[in-house]
Amino acid sequence: MRHAGVWTFGCMLLALVSSTGCQSDPNNTEKGALFGGLFGAGAGALLAGPRHAAAGAIIGGAAGAATGAVVGNSVDRQEAARNRHVDTAVTVSDVVAMVQAKVSDEEIIKDIRLHGVLAKPNSNDLIVLKQNNVSDRVIDAMRSASVVVPRAVVYESSPPPVVVEYDVGPRPPHYYYYHRPPPWY
Repeated sequence: MRHAGVWTFGCMLLALVSSTGCQSDPNNTEKGALFGGLFGAGAGALLAGPRHAAAGAIIGGAAGAATGAVVGNSVDRQEAARNRHVDTAVTVSDVVAMVQAKVSDEEIIKDIRLHGVLAKPNSNDLIVLKQNNVSDRVIDAMRSASVVVPRAVVYESSPPPVVVEYDVGPRPPHYYYYHRPPPWY
């Protein structure tokens, strides 16, 4: 009956976690808080011992959730900064929309120089641009603008372990000899 409080607390925590609704794709902050809280609660309960497992789980869960949320938020900020430039890059459809909205060529060129283009225009893009009365100055600005490339996330990992096996063939049998010790007189 000493562990009844721990089991009650564990069941309440499981019911709380399973009953809270979350969006279909949680961000890294939410994932970090969830997994950090669960890991912290488990570690806190184990380290506190059987007499103080509930208190250890509460303290460890709170500390783990806070730490996981901070780490996850850092990852979210890095991803947002990486994708910010891609979201503002000018596309062919953006240029066509600006021309149809009667935006001046100088403003379109300024926007292209400021944000860059997602890709250099290919032959099909040139046909679409010409069909929509885009001026040659704007097309030249698209050709000379910098291309915004989404930054790839590179995770460094250690190289795979090298396993060396030697085949030495069958081992010779071991022979044991018993030698009687010399008599002691």
